[in-house]
Amino acid sequence: MKPLTVVVILILVAVGIWNVRRAVPIDNEAIATAQARLDSVPLNFGPWRGREREVDPRVLRAAEALAHSNREYVHERTGKSWNVLLLFGNTGAQGAHDPEVCYRGSGFRRFDTPTHYRLTPEQTGGPVDLWSARFERPEPAPATMLHVYWGWGHEGGWEAPDNPRFELVGRKMVYKIYAQAPTTGPSDTEPANLPDAFLIPFYREVNKALSNPAVQNEPASAAQ
Repeated sequence: MKPLTVVVILILVAVGIWNVRRAVPIDNEAIATAQARLDSVPLNFGPWRGREREVDPRVLRAAEALAHSNREYVHERTGKSWNVLLLFGNTGAQGAHDPEVCYRGSGFRRFDTPTHYRLTPEQTGGPVDLWSARFERPEPAPATMLHVYWGWGHEGGWEAPDNPRFELVGRKMVYKIYAQAPTTGPSDTEPANLPDAFLIPFYREVNKALSNPAVQNEPASAAQ
C-alpha cells in the first residue's frame, strides 16, 4: 500500500475517533445524489490520469461519511501525483476538525501556518477557498512532506471558514475535501507541478459535477 494511501486512511480513523456525533435525519435521496455526483467527476482530464482507491468501510463509518470518493491522479508527463479524498456528510461530523489534529495522529506535524488558497469563478466555474499548509513526518527516514489543501463545499462553491462547525451550521450536509501532494523540493517549481496546474482543472470538473441537476441517483458513466 502506498504511503499516501496509508496517510489518508489514518486521517479518516483520527476523524472518527475525535468526531462529535449529531443527530441529523438521514436523507437517503440526498446521499444517493451526492454519491452520484462524486462518481461523475471524470477520472481523466487534461494531462491528469486518475484511478479509484478503496477505503475500508469501517474507516468510512468511523468518519461518518455518507458518500465519498478517494482517487489518485498522476500527471502523464511529470509523474506528479495528487491524492484527493472527498467526503459527504452532516456538518457536525465533517466540520469537527482540521487536518492538524488528524495528521498529528499519523506522525505528521504542521510545517507552516495555514493560508488561504483561492480560485475565482472565472477559473473554475464557482468560488473556491481552501486552507493550505505543509505537513512533515520526520520518521521513518527519509522524511515525508505533504502539501495539503482542505475545505468544505456545497453546490454553490467551496469555503475555508475558521470555525466550520459553527460557521456552516445553517447547512445540514456538506462536502469536505483533502487534496494532498508530496512536496519534493526544487522539482516542484516546474509549472506542471504547481498547485494551479492540478487544482484549477480539477475544480472545474468538481464544480460542474456538484451543480449538475441532471445527476441524481446514478453516476454519469460517460464521465468515467
